[in-house]
Amino acid sequence: MDTETKIIGRCPVCGGNVVKTCKGYRCENNTGEDGKCGLFINGVIGNRKMADAEIAELLEKRSILLDGFATKEWKTFPTVLVMAADGSINMESVVARCPRCGGEIRVGAKAFNCSNYRQEGSPCDFVIW
Repeated sequence: MDTETKIIGRCPVCGGNVVKTCKGYRCENNTGEDGKCGLFINGVIGNRKMADAEIAELLEKRSILLDGFATKEWKTFPTVLVMAADGSINMESVVARCPRCGGEIRVGAKAFNCSNYRQEGSPCDFVIW
């Protein structure tokens, strides 16, 4: 337990302390034996090493927009990490609703754009480069 001393934040599942380990971040109540809490966040998500401050913000806000994730082919991309009620982490590309047409604003490789952007028959051209 002496290597798990840095408290990063509060566990959204059980309220315990989330501590940094050599492989990531886990709830202090996640002992693996009693099954009281199963929260574990890998230290590397999408081929990207996570910083303590990013995990702390994710624990507090439940979602965070970050850049620098990579595919297996090492093509980088931004994404929104979202923490579910059970503590699992999901990657999502939708960040908001389009102010022009109500479509989904998605994170793209080079811009934020409407899901209706350049769709046939759609007049929406909302994009933030």
